[in-house]
Amino acid sequence: MDLAKAGKRLAKQMLVLQFAIVMTAGVLFYLLSDLSSAISVVTGGTLSVLTNAVFSFYVFRFSGASKTKEIVNSMKKGNKYKLLLVLVAFMVIYQLPFLDKAIVILGFCSMLLLQYPILIILHRVNKAHVA
Repeated sequence: MDLAKAGKRLAKQMLVLQFAIVMTAGVLFYLLSDLSSAISVVTGGTLSVLTNAVFSFYVFRFSGASKTKEIVNSMKKGNKYKLLLVLVAFMVIYQLPFLDKAIVILGFCSMLLLQYPILIILHRVNKAHVA
């Protein structure tokens, strides 16, 4: 299988799984706390997933050994847009009085930290299916 296709597939699986985790966390926060907490954790988690989607889009725009320079430049651009999106989103989030800022950050950071174990697990699952 083409490495770029495998990477795109893994990225899509990761984004879907992350979003499912965010929605589950939102339901749990709603059941255990209140609607504001649920919206806050979903907002932070979704921001993390959305920025990962932007980065993934730029990472997998090009493929092949002949496109090495384009791939590197695209990754740099993806990182820049991801950071810009996070900064702008948090500026907006901090203006919204109904969101619990600590829970927004908790949701965002949780998804940032979970992306690595999710990638490892998905990679192993996909590898087992291919073998």
